Amino acid sequence: MYLCGTPDEAPATVLLQARYAQMAWESLIRIYGTDEDRLKVQALILLVHAFVIMGLTTGAQLYLLKACKIIDKAKLQFLPAYGRPAGLSEQVREDASVLSQAIYLENYFYLTLGGSAPVMTARIENEFRLELQVRTIQ
Repeated sequence: MYLCGTPDEAPATVLLQARYAQMAWESLIRIYGTDEDRLKVQALILLVHAFVIMGLTTGAQLYLLKACKIIDKAKLQFLPAYGRPAGLSEQVREDASVLSQAIYLENYFYLTLGGSAPVMTARIENEFRLELQVRTIQ
């Protein structure tokens, strides 16, 4: 469903995404009243994806900017600042997924939509590329 060229090529998908985006946006309003930065970023990233699918790329870029500001303010990162990394818990997986999506989306906007050079996610992308030790399971 993510591979359609324009929103009019898959109107049912766009309608479904619009419903999900509305629910996520309503949840985001409630979440903004809390100090749950991880949850705010997750909701914003979900909205960015929905807006891209609906063809609302300007709004998507604004929501990504908000997400990146929260990521920086909350100092969210792939690895802990000190000590051993946590095991591959559900929270670690969610954090890695959201941070990876932020990196991907900023690069997507730059490469496909002529957005500005990806600098908002530079800190976490640097950590991902240089400090995160990814290896294959043997």
